[in-house]
Amino acid sequence: MKIGFDAKRLFHNREGLGSYARTITQDLLSYYPDHDYHLYTPSIGDRQLAHDISDHDSCSVHQPKGFAPMWRSRGIVKDLKRDQVQVYLGLSNELPFGIEKSGIKSVLVLHDMIYKKFPLQYNAIDRAIVHKKVKHAVSVADMIIAPSQHTAKDIEECFPGTTSKTRVIYQSVPPAYRKQESGNNSSKHLLCVGTINERKNYHTVIKAMAEIERSVLPKLVIVGEGKQYKQDLVEMIERYDLTDFVTICKDISTDVLVERYRESIALVMPSAYEGFGIPVLEALTLGVPVIISNNTSLPEVAGDHGIVIDYMDHIALANAIKQLSNPNEKSKLLQNLDSHLEKFDSKSISQQYIQLIESIV
Repeated sequence: MKIGFDAKRLFHNREGLGSYARTITQDLLSYYPDHDYHLYTPSIGDRQLAHDISDHDSCSVHQPKGFAPMWRSRGIVKDLKRDQVQVYLGLSNELPFGIEKSGIKSVLVLHDMIYKKFPLQYNAIDRAIVHKKVKHAVSVADMIIAPSQHTAKDIEECFPGTTSKTRVIYQSVPPAYRKQESGNNSSKHLLCVGTINERKNYHTVIKAMAEIERSVLPKLVIVGEGKQYKQDLVEMIERYDLTDFVTICKDISTDVLVERYRESIALVMPSAYEGFGIPVLEALTLGVPVIISNNTSLPEVAGDHGIVIDYMDHIALANAIKQLSNPNEKSKLLQNLDSHLEKFDSKSISQQYIQLIESIV
């Protein structure tokens, strides 16, 4: 088959949608190299992000000729027809306008409904643009992939009648996290991973740390970037006199991030909303338990291998942190972890993708 991909994020985004796009594309190339894979991107961006993919014999990279600001949203359809692509995967919440009239089948990967659940994270214009794109993509897609059961329910809630063409296919961790040694039992720090914004609820983490006696308080490493919320967080850390206990990092390599996971007591992720929550899976894959909120997709990803709290309950979070400072408690949460991780196996997920594609082509 000839399979096309929306590859803008693959070449431009180091984390998030970019990491997702690279992981699934690389896995499909590894497990199903006999298909022809076509990556469509308005520009290359950082080729080093995807050199293993773009240099693969089964892969072709396509860009628009000249200045083409609307190419990804509309003009790309002509190129898909030229290249005889049979199915196009919209890996980042959108599909090009006109694909429904092209004869090319389409699969939409809809990662979350953040713009509906947390509209204030977007200005009014951006929110309107996102809604227009998502509404169109949901209506014309032959199939929709949701990364979790919870996100599938959110999609049906926001766009009634889509359940029949929505399939849940979980994510896998990027290759760098596979076949790594488990975490270090002498670990001393907690870890938070993700963009520093209101939805991630880092304020509750700081409040929880303030409840723990300094003599037994583990340090916290936050990996992520942010704007106003980050500045508010820094001021809160200073106000609670926790400056010596909290480190905020950004722009670290994947290898360094893997080490941060392995050295941690637990990943702390009390988010208000997640479509999947890949840091939870990354932590568990490396043998690190998690502390998560009890809403959206996080309990689904963590299974029985984390402590679940109400996302606004900083006292419960403080107690969870103290509980996991005990290595025996940590070991209990990691029992039977391999069985749970099987549902996120990269080969199985690739097979589910191919089976879905074959079912509509």
